Amino acid sequence: MLASDDGEADNAGRAVGQLARRLGLTGGDLKHLFLFGANPEAVSARGRSAEMERLERLVAELRRDLRNMEAAARSIQEERDELLSEKGERSVLLYRSRASQRARGIALAIGVVLAVLVGGAVAMYGPDLGGRTAPALPTAGIAVVRGTRVALLREPLANAATLTSMPAGTRLVVRRVLWNMMTQWAEVEMGGLSGYVRTTDLEIF
Repeated sequence: MLASDDGEADNAGRAVGQLARRLGLTGGDLKHLFLFGANPEAVSARGRSAEMERLERLVAELRRDLRNMEAAARSIQEERDELLSEKGERSVLLYRSRASQRARGIALAIGVVLAVLVGGAVAMYGPDLGGRTAPALPTAGIAVVRGTRVALLREPLANAATLTSMPAGTRLVVRRVLWNMMTQWAEVEMGGLSGYVRTTDLEIF
C-alpha cells in the first residue's frame, strides 16, 4: 500500500507513523524494517546501515550540487545569449553611425564643391549679393533687333521700366555689353533714347 499510486499510500503512511509512535520506533528503525525485514540479524547490522545512510546522504548532496550546477549553467547560458544580442545591436548601431557619418561627409564635400563653383561663377559673370553689376565689357558697335516688339529698358533688370518697344530689324548703337543678375545686357542708343536690351534679343556686329 505504501508503494501504490493512489490514496492508499497516504493512508498507509499515516497508519505506519501512528504504529511507530506507539512502539517507540525511530525513523531509522522503520527504514531498517522496510529494507531488511524484522529479523534480528538484519536489525543488528547497524554498522552497514550507517554506511548506507552516509552514502545516501552523499548521493543526495551530489544530486543537489548537480542541480545547482545545472541552474548556474543555465544562468550563464542566458547571460551569454543576452551579451550576444547586445553585441549584435551595438554592431548595427555602429554600422548605422558610420554610414551616417560617411553620408554627411559626402554631402559636405558636395556642398563645398557647389559653393566654390557658384562663388566662382558669380565672381566671374554675375553681381555680388549687394546687387552691383559686373564690369562692362569694352564693346561698341551696331546691333539689329531680332525678335518682334523687344523692350528697351531703363536699367539692366528684367522688371525695369520700359522706355519703348522696338520692332524686328531696328538698328541700334551698342555702347557696351555687361552682366547683371546672371544675364548679359547691351547698353544701346536709339533715336536719342539710351537703355538696355538682352543680348539674346540682338544681333551684334
